[in-house]
Order: sequence, then structure tokens, then C-alpha cells
Amino acid sequence: MDNFFSILNSSSLRILRLTFYILIFTPLFSYAQFHELSENDFTTKFQETSSSIPNTKNITPSTSSTPAPDSLDFWDKLNSGVLDNLCKQAKIRLNKDYTIANVAGIKGGIKRYFERYPDKKLALIDEVEIEVRTSFGTEIIEVPEIGSLNASISGSVEGKSIVVRPLEDDSYCKELKKLIDLREVKTILPINEKRISEMKVGEVWKFPIVTRINFSGGIGASPAPFLSVSIGGGITKERTPSITLYRMDKNTLRLRVRIARVLIKSIGGGISTTYEISPSDIGLFEAENILTKLVNREIAKQINKYLALRFNYGVSKTSQRKIMLEFLINSNDSEQMSSLVEFLSGNLGVIKRFIELGIKFNEFKDDSNFEEGLAQINNVANEASSQLATKPSYAGANHSFSNTSNTSINIPFIHSHNWSNTNTYERYQSLDGKNVLHIHQAQKVSEGSSFNLPFLGSLSKQRNEENIYLINRENSRRIDDPLLLYEYNAGFVRSSDYRARDMIEKVNGILKYIGTDGEGINNEYIIDPNSIFPASLKEELNELTLTNEREVKFYKRGMIAFKLLISKEGIKQIIFSTPQKILKAYLNMLKEFDSFIIDKFGSLFRFENNKVVYDEKKIRDEMWQQEEILQSTLNVIDQIARSATNLIKDIFSLRDETDPKKQAERFVKIASGRGKTDIGWDKFMKVIVQLVSKENISAQIYISTDKKVEGENDVNSNYLINSNNNLSQTLNEIVQQRDRFSNPSTLKD
Repeated sequence: MDNFFSILNSSSLRILRLTFYILIFTPLFSYAQFHELSENDFTTKFQETSSSIPNTKNITPSTSSTPAPDSLDFWDKLNSGVLDNLCKQAKIRLNKDYTIANVAGIKGGIKRYFERYPDKKLALIDEVEIEVRTSFGTEIIEVPEIGSLNASISGSVEGKSIVVRPLEDDSYCKELKKLIDLREVKTILPINEKRISEMKVGEVWKFPIVTRINFSGGIGASPAPFLSVSIGGGITKERTPSITLYRMDKNTLRLRVRIARVLIKSIGGGISTTYEISPSDIGLFEAENILTKLVNREIAKQINKYLALRFNYGVSKTSQRKIMLEFLINSNDSEQMSSLVEFLSGNLGVIKRFIELGIKFNEFKDDSNFEEGLAQINNVANEASSQLATKPSYAGANHSFSNTSNTSINIPFIHSHNWSNTNTYERYQSLDGKNVLHIHQAQKVSEGSSFNLPFLGSLSKQRNEENIYLINRENSRRIDDPLLLYEYNAGFVRSSDYRARDMIEKVNGILKYIGTDGEGINNEYIIDPNSIFPASLKEELNELTLTNEREVKFYKRGMIAFKLLISKEGIKQIIFSTPQKILKAYLNMLKEFDSFIIDKFGSLFRFENNKVVYDEKKIRDEMWQQEEILQSTLNVIDQIARSATNLIKDIFSLRDETDPKKQAERFVKIASGRGKTDIGWDKFMKVIVQLVSKENISAQIYISTDKKVEGENDVNSNYLINSNNNLSQTLNEIVQQRDRFSNPSTLKD
């Protein structure tokens, strides 16, 4: 009995009890937070979400509600590591000693779990470790300040067989019987025509292999008890060939082959607490044997992940070359199926052949001209065609160079947050001979999870991504002027209706300025947030009674994916706008944030002598009875003038770039807040869409919800803006080209 009470008082069980309390009180805590909103805060929120239903005649619902591949990627990231339905949490893991009878190449180690598509359909995932017996020769890596280092990789290289099977039911618990039936574990091996023919529509087979050479080093110190400071860096070189097979429909299989060569250089540092639980402190098992020691150690490891108070910062530089080949196979054609089986079967020597194939595009540079690029891709495609006995439906290459900074913080159990900023140059070219795409991209990501529970995951999570792309097309004659693609992806797991509506309001914040030419807002294109996430009846009553009593709804899950494309003609309209027009659009946007100053003094701003100025005398005359706020008002007005001046200078500087690629590179810097001006991202977009004619803009919005709120229907819809113009087709072509080269996420190929 004494031993029992000593266990109860151990530090590890106190942490477990804290976890239990968090589970019980988190909903109450979150609800109380909203009840503490002031009356003014609530009234403001209500006004933001209770506007009259807009005229949406120019928004066309798409006939397809299928999410784009990049939306699936975002959905995977959003739902990673969150606490879900207990049946969804069920996973089966078997160690490397487990074998599947009569299947050569299976090394053992099985992981089986569920994932959910944005439309709420489920997929059953089987991951099985596979051993590929092959040799990859010798790599020579040049390490700065050290010299050449030789490293050899040979013998066994580990990979995975991943099979994704869509399920009929959308209930985790109803599908549990399939999860636990290990007779139905499915791998890509053995490869034969019968098994491939039995693939269901939507089923994906994946075989990714990673060979990696890594050199790293670092130093650390403990300046105080329970405190650790560290700094380190490294160089990583990877070869990542992967093969995916996807059943598109009952007659068509899609084989995709990707060969990537990646070089990553990174450096970073951090500070963290070093307090940890010893496995022996947990005291959950009396008997001392190998099994209990392993279990204790794993439990302690999982809990310790959540114990440390951490802050980390790092930067990295990545260069990558990738070849992508796509074959469409008629599953009713016996000759094509026989070639496919021959291509994939045997001892999987195909992987080795593709790695060798990758070596053949070493000399394919990112600055190759149009004809050189086509010749290089054609060589690789011909080599692959000889292996498969059919021509590829698509063959292309991608070069990319990126710089990334990452910041992360972890407050034990309460909150974990990550921020990243990435600037990238991408070059895409395909064998169809139409265009080379040069893309300069800026990206920022914010992801936070709250109430993080060991073993179970996060109770609440938010993820936001913003991307700005400037795209040049190149053909055999010239490099074209750039066009602009803006993307905003946002999602949540377990959040209030306020946050849910805010996602739509951010998109509306750009759509409402389309074609306004600096005059007010345009309701033609916006989506009513209350049609997706309805305000409660109590909120409507509270607006009339101005009381603090209200009802806050919590939704389980939702996401929005927004794409807006501005044509090259629209970009010219922006670049060659007059200073007065840019100033007018900027002040119109600022009404959101300070309508009093803009309405009262906006007419006093003007552009002269290469800068924005204002009539200070008239302002002082207007405010002669308000001396206590005069100086602060002048400070704000002066800041507006400086910011507007810098914005005009930034846009004018684009005229000086005669090289279209350099113009695109400069444009993306300005649009992401790295120019002279201090605005960027969505605020910059709010200004420039006012300068563009409506016919030079096209947009797509995808919304998906899993609300779990009684009486409310879920949404899984695509909306199109200006869907009949040529821009919409251009947008689809660009996104499709980019997504082909994206690494397969859990649910897609």
C-alpha cells in the first residue's frame, strides 16, 4: 500500500493527472474565454459576421467538389498529430519480425491506420517495410571548409510499400473490423496482373525509397540547471526515387515515377529546459522484463516530448532536381498490362535503373535554354519508355532553389507553434514542348496546436499558409511577361465559429476590392460567411439588446483553399498605374483599419515631387479643439504618407526591370513585404486588385467542413470566379504542372 501511494505521488503521475484535467477542463476554459469578451469586442465581431447577404451572381459553384492535390496536402498537414475519434486513433503496429507468408522482399514492420479525405470519406492505409537489394556506388560530397569526403552506399536500402484504399463507409468505428483483419493487409508485392487488375477506383500503391548521406555537427552547453543551449549545422544529400500506381477509373491506371536529387545545408540553434522523467519513475509495471522496460521507456519518451519548454530557430538552403514521368495504362489492354508487370516485378531492380537514370540528367541545369531542356528530358523519357515498352503521357523536369527560416516554440502541454518563411525559385519544363515555367515564390506558414496530450495528440489546431507566385512562361522564342498567382489555405481542428468565419472573411477581404478602382468595395464576388457557418439566434438577439449573453459554437474541422490569378495584362495595369491611382487604392484599403482618419483627411493626401504629402495646416485647423490627440493623429497621417510613398516607389521600380524574370523576382519580394514598403501579402493584394480590370482576374475557392454541429449541413464545394475566361484554364494548367512534381502526401499519388 505504501508503494501504491508513492507511485501516486511520483512526478510522472502528477503530469498524467494534469493531462486528465486538461482533457476535462479545456472546453470549459475555451468557453469562458469567449464569455470574457467585452461588449464592444462582441459588437464588432457581430458586425463583421452579420452583414447582409451579398449578391454572389458572379460566383459559379463548380460541378466538381473534388479537392485539388495541394488541398489534400494541406488537409494532411492540418490533421497530423491531432486528437480525433478514438476509433480513428486506433493503429496497428507490428515489429520487423512479423512476416507476410510467401511474399519475397517483405522485411516486416507493418503500420495500419485510417485517414479521412476532406469530403469525409475514409481511407485505409497499409505501410509495410520492404528491402531492396541493390547497390548505389560511391558519392562524392564537397563539404565547405573541409574538402572532398567519399562515402559509399551499398547492400540493403530500406523502403516502404504504401497502399491507400478508399472505404465505402465514413465511420471510423464501423470500419474497425477492416483495420484489425490482418488477412487483408495489402502490399505492392507480389506484383502480378491479377492483383493490379483488382485495384479499386481511387486506390493508390506507393513505393518511395530514400538514400541519404548526412554530415552534421553541433555544440551545446547548460548555463544553468535544467537549461540547455545548443547550436548546430549539417549537410544532407538525398536521392529519392519513388513509384506510384493509381487507379483513375475502371479502365485507366496511372503510373508516376519521380526521381529527385536534393542537397540541403542548414544551421540552427535553440534553448530549452532539460527536465525529463526517468522510465523508472513511471512505475506502471512491477515485473522487470524486456517487454516492460521497452514499454516504460516508450511511455517516458512520449511524455518527455511534451515536457520541455523550447525555443528554436534555424535556416536552411535547399537545391533540388527532379524528373517526373507519367504513364497512362489501359487496364483492358493485355499487352500494356504485361509490360507494366514486367516493369515493376522481379527483384525490384527497376529502382536501381531509375537511380542510374537520374544520374543522366546531372548536366541538366536550371539555366538551360528551351531546346537544351527538351533534349535532356527526351533522353530520360526514351530510356524509361524502353523499360516500359510504351511512351509516357507526360515527362518533365523541375529545378528548385529555396531559402527557409523556421521558428518554433513549445509551452509544455499548453501550446506549440511553428512559423516558417520560404523564398523559392522553380523551373518547370515538360516534353509537350509548349512552355517552360519560371516561378518565383514566397511562402509563409503559421501552425499552432493547443492542449497537446501525450499519446493522444492535440485537442485544437490551426494552420495558415500564404503563397505568392510570379510566373514567367518561356517558349522557343522568348520569355513572356509575368503573371501572378496568390494562394491562401487555412484550416482548423476544434475551434469557434468566430475563427471559422474569419477564414472566409480573409478571402472576402481581397475579393471585395476586385475592380473597384479605389472606390469603396464590390460585393459581387464575396461569399457570405454565415451561409457556411451560421450565426446563432442568440447572437442576432444580442445585437438588438447589446447584452453580453451569447452562444459560442465550436466546430470540429474545416478548411478553405483560395487561388487568385492576375494575367500578364493585369500585371501591366498595376505597373503602369499612375501615382494618384495607387494612392487612391491604398487609402481605400486603409479604411478597414482607420476609417475615421481616411474619411476625414483622405482628400488632403496628394503625390508631388516623387512623394506623398498632405496639408498639415488644414489638419491643424480641423483639429484645433482636439489638441490632446492632434500630435498622435499627425503621427499616424505621417506614417500613412511614408508608407504610400514607398508603395508607389516599389511599383514604379518594376518598370525599370526589362528582364521579365528579374521583374518577377522583384515583384514577389515587394508583394511579400520585402521591398521599401511595409505592407505585404494580403494587404498588398487588396491594393493591387483595385488596379486591375475584372476580366484580367480569375479565382477558385474550395471550402470543406466536418462541423459535427446538430442542425448544420457540411460543405464540400468549389466556387469559381470568372470561370469562362481563358485565365481559369491558365490557372488550372499552372497548378497541375506544379502539383505533378509535389511529393506524394498520405492520401494522393
